[in-house]
Parts: sequence; C-alpha cells; structure tokens
Amino acid sequence: MSRQGVPLPGGGEPSPTGRPGAAAAAPGELCWNDGHIAALEAQWRALRETSEEAPVHALALNLICRVADAADAERMAQHLWRLGRRHPARVFLVRPAADGAADRVRLAACPDGSEMVELQLDPGRAASVVMPHLAGDLPVVLLWRGSDPRGDAEFRLWSGLANRVLVDAQRLRLSAAQVAALARELPPGVSLGELTWTRLTPWRLLLC
Repeated sequence: MSRQGVPLPGGGEPSPTGRPGAAAAAPGELCWNDGHIAALEAQWRALRETSEEAPVHALALNLICRVADAADAERMAQHLWRLGRRHPARVFLVRPAADGAADRVRLAACPDGSEMVELQLDPGRAASVVMPHLAGDLPVVLLWRGSDPRGDAEFRLWSGLANRVLVDAQRLRLSAAQVAALARELPPGVSLGELTWTRLTPWRLLLC
C-alpha cells in the first residue's frame, strides 16, 4: 500500500517503511508515515481515502500493544498488520522513550484492515496520550510485552484503560500462581488472558 506523495494533515511526510530512501511498499504491505499526535484521526482518514484498495472500514476493537523495544515493535507491527485483514483494529504500538529522547509518531491505515500508530513516548504520559484516541464504544485490549508487570506503575496505568489484558507467562517467566495473583490485582471488570494456554490449544484439542 504505497503512500508516496500523499500529503498528510499536520505536515507528516510519507515513508514506506520508516527508513529514508526505501522503495514504495507493495499493495497490502505495511507502509509507515510520519505523524503528529494531535492530528491522528485526520491522518488516518487521509490515508484511508487515498488508498487504491477498496474502502471497506469497520474496526472491531482497540489494541494497545506495549512492546519491549524497537525490534519488538517492528516484529509486532508486521504481525498485527497482517492480522488486521481478518480482525480490523485500531492498534497502538507503544514503547518508552529514552531519557531526553524526542517523541516519535508514525502511522499507517488500511481501508479493509487496521489503523496503526507507533508511539515512542515518556512512559509516564503515554496512557494519557492514547486515551482520547481510542475508538469509542469498542473494547480495549492491552497486550503487555514489557517487563514483569507485577508492581509496575506503567502496567497499572495501561490496565486501567483496558477491558482485557493479555500476557505471555512463558515469556515473562511467571508461574501459574503469579498469573492468578496478577489477575486479582487488575481493576474491577478487567479480565486477564494468558497466551501460553492459548498456545497449547492444538494439543488440548488432540487430547480431548
């Protein structure tokens, strides 16, 4: 999905992959554009309207993915972009900015898929930046890929925005008892999903 030459509201410049001088992305591929926090809605709308693909747009949920680092952000972006063809979502890829580092915002949109933004922000204010841009009346899912969430102040901020929280106990090295304790610490009405159990689904079906 190439955005070469498409002016964005707020002055953002199109960039097919986020790398200067890269070739235009093929149709359906993730195509990053420089963005501005204050103009996300207008920029997503401009990207959808200038796409050559069929303008079918119906989001199913908000997905906040707190990634571990830049490499994790790129890996999850590609995966969630492909998943958006079947499960369109408004996706917020969030990673903490280093001390003194400038904010970074880049975004993409697919008419029959997801809207996506990658945000590199100060962890203390990231949740307050994302909150007004959540698509109204849609569930909010937090996919936590940071460090151990137990006692983590940033995790508490994000979980306060969510209807459902997803963690990977195997990746975080959490025991079953620790996962159960984490579920009890979530705000009222917020449920916890554990991805290790989901990963075992094929084996559970075979054993039924």
